[in-house]
Amino acid sequence: MFLNGISVRQGFEDLVGNNSFTYFNGLYENGTYSEADLAKAVELAGQHEYTIAVIGEKQYTEKPGDIDDLALPPGQIEYVEALAATGTKVIIVLFEGRPRLLGSLPDTASAIIDGLLPCELGGKAMAEIIYGDVNPSGRLPISYPKDPANVAIPYYHRVNTQCAYDHCWMQWDFGAGLSYTEFNYSAVSLDSTTITNADAFTVTATVTVTNVGTRAGKETVMLFLTQPYRTISVPEVKMLKKFKKIELQPGESQDVSFTLTADDWSVYDPQIGNGFKKVTEDSNYVVAIKPDTWCNVYKNITNPLCAVFKIDTGRDNFGLPPPVANVTGTDAPVLQGTVAIPGTTEPPADEAGAGTVEAGNY
Repeated sequence: MFLNGISVRQGFEDLVGNNSFTYFNGLYENGTYSEADLAKAVELAGQHEYTIAVIGEKQYTEKPGDIDDLALPPGQIEYVEALAATGTKVIIVLFEGRPRLLGSLPDTASAIIDGLLPCELGGKAMAEIIYGDVNPSGRLPISYPKDPANVAIPYYHRVNTQCAYDHCWMQWDFGAGLSYTEFNYSAVSLDSTTITNADAFTVTATVTVTNVGTRAGKETVMLFLTQPYRTISVPEVKMLKKFKKIELQPGESQDVSFTLTADDWSVYDPQIGNGFKKVTEDSNYVVAIKPDTWCNVYKNITNPLCAVFKIDTGRDNFGLPPPVANVTGTDAPVLQGTVAIPGTTEPPADEAGAGTVEAGNY
């Protein structure tokens, strides 16, 4: 937390008063604790249905904050595991300026809030989210690594250059995050599936988002673009091209449209001397809505949140297979996540499985 900021304890006291919870501080940032403090914490945790464990790292700046190991101090993990062993539902509040490796905690906790660096009002934000006064809507701005091997791999990594097949298994993927409500997506539709003038034409993708839960909430609708085959460089698995944040009341629907242009599907020519010129290849391009959508771009695409268009200017013939017909229909996968505060209407919720939600945008 920031110096002179509102702590999580103060945030709870300001929101519900100090008679509504029991506070105990027996763990230090470096993971050290006394056996007596741990015994007291375990005793208190066993007496309560929910236990909020605030862990992570203290504030730091630039070079003095450098570390050579992203793993959380083992003592922090052991401490939280001991609390969870009592049967209490542990909600982890994680403060960090970088993705610390969490070990067993995602499987141990009932929920994880990744507060990142929440500034002076971070404690207030945590209390309001946990008590449900605010419906979280943040999205992870990074791919959160599960182990040291995946620390430096972005979501837009090149196909088969860093991971087996096309997916790098992370703790949580880029763009992940949940809500106290639930959003349903219709099949995505395109206003054009063939482009003959890549510089002048556009493609508009439209999807309908419906709040099927019982609370108002905000949803960030994201559009990713993939070029499965490319001659001048190895293509990325996917690239975020458009996003829009909407707010819906329970039962409310909204059409969300994104217009793609040559700037979205063209890429920089990597050849030396070409002056960062962007070029467009005749090729198939796959649109995907939502960060967790898997389009299976090298086989038949059947996911309704995926759609294909083709650029065919006649300038080159890459010999690609014809685009797959767009899937239509009204039923689409419901937003499901492995990351968030438990997604029910009674916060804090009785939810199995842990996750994370970025608290900085609510």
